[in-house]
Amino acid sequence: MNVRHLILLLFVGFAANVHGQHALHLYNSDNGLENELVKCTAKDTIGFIWVATDGGLFRFNGESFTHYNSFKSNYLKWVHCTSNGEMYISSDMGIYVADYSNRSVSFDLLLPGSSKPRDRRVTYPKSIFEDSKGTLWIGDDYGCWQLDGRTPHYHNLGKTSAPDCFQRSCIFAEDN
Repeated sequence: MNVRHLILLLFVGFAANVHGQHALHLYNSDNGLENELVKCTAKDTIGFIWVATDGGLFRFNGESFTHYNSFKSNYLKWVHCTSNGEMYISSDMGIYVADYSNRSVSFDLLLPGSSKPRDRRVTYPKSIFEDSKGTLWIGDDYGCWQLDGRTPHYHNLGKTSAPDCFQRSCIFAEDN
């Protein structure tokens, strides 16, 4: 064990003693999380933890994982649970809205995706943000989508405003 690991363990041990109510759990393929490349997590109104990965979506009920891979592309980037209980998922090839309860889950394609900019198609969407009015904002490679209810409106930032790399996307914040 090198000095950095020892310092990290001491810090984690100190933090656990100071805040004794928190525990650190490692989830990986050995205990049900089949894809460890996690992009985003979210907690829904029922209490499930949803995990977006490069191998699909996983739902954690506190004991075990359920894997969902029914998307056009299982390279998922974001999962967002809204203030009114809806859940949206971004994959490389579109935006999905989940219809779920304790017993069943289905995913409906809300905005189809494309690898090239086209009308009415998202281009590699990544982030999803809900503003204080309940409007959803979805960032893609060249701009952002605004969802009022289920009606999408596109705001193109243009190629000159977008960085020339594969990691480009809009990230959102709100100034209250």
